[in-house]
Amino acid sequence: IIVFNDITQFIAQKNEYIYFAYHDHLTKIYNRQRFDELFLKEIENKKRYKDHLSILLLDIDYFKKVNDTYGHYIGDLILIALTNLISKNLRTNDIFARWGGEEFIILLPRTDIDTAFTKAQEIRSLVEYHVDKELPLITISIGVTEMNDSDTTKSCLQRVDTALYVAKEKRNDVVKIT
Repeated sequence: IIVFNDITQFIAQKNEYIYFAYHDHLTKIYNRQRFDELFLKEIENKKRYKDHLSILLLDIDYFKKVNDTYGHYIGDLILIALTNLISKNLRTNDIFARWGGEEFIILLPRTDIDTAFTKAQEIRSLVEYHVDKELPLITISIGVTEMNDSDTTKSCLQRVDTALYVAKEKRNDVVKIT
């Protein structure tokens, strides 16, 4: 006796579970869990190849005001539009993830802090001047740092968070801390 079962739907469902284990449901970019895994891998690459590794941490300025004024649906559309815009302007080996809420993080392998700062300025400007007739205009603030040989993941993330905090004091700004 031969029995055939169509497992196509089962495989598709399994692949969807795997995809959403590593991707943010709304923006479809990596989630924080996947970023953490890839960050550790890139740290090992940095050590092995004596390469640069920089991080951008960005936050949408006054996002709470956007949600309060236009509603969460428009806020979600802004998050999607922002991630699409930024994704198109990154290299294939750059790692872009939703850090939480309206915060995003970008890991730039083989990139020194000055090049990362220039990239951050490009992204900030790109967002500032992007016009979508369906959405309100937004700006972002970005913190930039480079991982040092003596850094741990925690110390590096704390430093980039501090840089973002300083950038947010002015808004629509980029701040680097070495």
